Amino acid sequence: MNVRVVEAPRQPQRVSRRRIVPRWLLLLAFLCVAGLAVASCGEGDSATEDMTGYWSWETDEETTVKVEDQNGEYTLKGLSPSAVAMDPADDGGYVIPDWRWRGRSATASVRLADGGVLTFEVVEKSGGGEPATMLTMDFVRASDEPDVLDTRIADQETQYKGALMQEGAHNLQVAVQSWQVDHDGEAPPVDEVQPGGGIAKYVEAWPDNPYSGGPMEPGKDPGDYTYERVSTGRGYRITGHLQDGDFTVP
Repeated sequence: MNVRVVEAPRQPQRVSRRRIVPRWLLLLAFLCVAGLAVASCGEGDSATEDMTGYWSWETDEETTVKVEDQNGEYTLKGLSPSAVAMDPADDGGYVIPDWRWRGRSATASVRLADGGVLTFEVVEKSGGGEPATMLTMDFVRASDEPDVLDTRIADQETQYKGALMQEGAHNLQVAVQSWQVDHDGEAPPVDEVQPGGGIAKYVEAWPDNPYSGGPMEPGKDPGDYTYERVSTGRGYRITGHLQDGDFTVP
């Protein structure tokens, strides 16, 4: 008996195919991740470079300044009688074009230096020569509470007002003395010691009232002065009026 053996048909074997990702796609993914990392780093750098807020002087942390951003306009508080507007500078910092330092005309700048230090610099305005740096102050982030720092700044502004009044009275004194040289020792009459009066030609720039922002004038209000002739017209006295008292020169 012939037995016929019939083999079962073989099932086709599945071939496992590994999906190969094109190299260009891998490179594109890497570049995207790298780009996100760079963008993230960039955002951190710009946040670090933000100079707004409170800063303490490295030499004396009690000296405090505040940089404020008021709708895109930057101001500096703490180094003058009141807040001062700053203009953008080419180096990424800010500049204050008209700054007075010890009776001289200057330009001040504020910028972020290495290490997150805020640098305030005053440069004398020169008549064509090399500008001279008159003052440099480095500040670091202040750590005290805002109300404490605001009180410090208000006290500093009061002190600056008094210092500017002293400086203005001194300038008037020099003008009066110059008048005396040209007038045989006679002190100027009262009506000559005022803006537009006879001594104005002896003053490089008539002093400002640090309280009102206008010129110092004869009067009793804070920031103004009283001029008197004494000793039969050959002597004089200038009384400066502050918010909390008076002082006299000479």
